[in-house]
Amino acid sequence: GGTAVTGVGTIKDDGTGSIFTAANTTGTPDTPTAPLDDDRPLTVNNLTVNEGSPYAVFTVTGATDQFVKLTTANGTAGSADYG
Repeated sequence: GGTAVTGVGTIKDDGTGSIFTAANTTGTPDTPTAPLDDDRPLTVNNLTVNEGSPYAVFTVTGATDQFVKLTTANGTAGSADYG
């Protein structure tokens, strides 16, 4: 009796398996549009900042058709990043 349950899950970063996005409630895996595991390296050039502009410009370089998702986060700049 009782309601205690124990389970084990394993996450493997080897490009195998299926993708189930949060919006998928069908029980059928989503069809990925990119490789499941893309550990190819990316490079980012030196950041260029024009002090008269509100933008910073940089180039991210990777392999053809490589999936890249970039995000920014508030509060991550240190005092050397602004003044």
